[in-house]
Amino acid sequence: MTVSNSELTLRNRTLEEARVNRLYAFGTADIFQRRAARLRKKLNILNYIGIAVPLLVGATVMSFGPDIEWLSIVGIVGATVLLGQIAVSLWSLIAGWVDQHAHANESVTVNNDLVRRYDELLGGRIPVGQLKTQFGLVLADDHNRRALDTRQNPAEKEKRRGMRAALRHYQQRCATCKQMPTSLKPSDCDTCGNF
Repeated sequence: MTVSNSELTLRNRTLEEARVNRLYAFGTADIFQRRAARLRKKLNILNYIGIAVPLLVGATVMSFGPDIEWLSIVGIVGATVLLGQIAVSLWSLIAGWVDQHAHANESVTVNNDLVRRYDELLGGRIPVGQLKTQFGLVLADDHNRRALDTRQNPAEKEKRRGMRAALRHYQQRCATCKQMPTSLKPSDCDTCGNF
């Protein structure tokens, strides 16, 4: 079966759109992977302090007895640290760190799957007649994911860093500065740098 010029043009446009969308999905996965790591670290520190300080105070009392001279100092220091931990824990609840962490992890998984699906489209194994349909399915999932990710308000700096990571990974030139990033070190570009 021969492919007409219009089918070939449609195929090329579809593949180009798939390349661009793959770039954005990769960059978005990078954004949320960094967010998840940052939030995981914060939550782990909060959990550690919330458990370690009372255990240390209790272990001190059990080891040296309740009548040691410096127990009041240990109690004051422990209470001060715990008050700080309570304040930060309250802030994490109000700010929704746990939910943000869950969303970030989900976003990484889904965006990496979108990258994989775009790679399949770009692999050249899908017949021209099925390409547009398959692309439409991936694109619908991509639009849904973007809508969810946009609600998390990624900062412009995060977007530029994600773009740089994607350009570097796929060895593509930035549309603005025309450079092909070889590292994640920020440049002065307002598309793939300044983060």
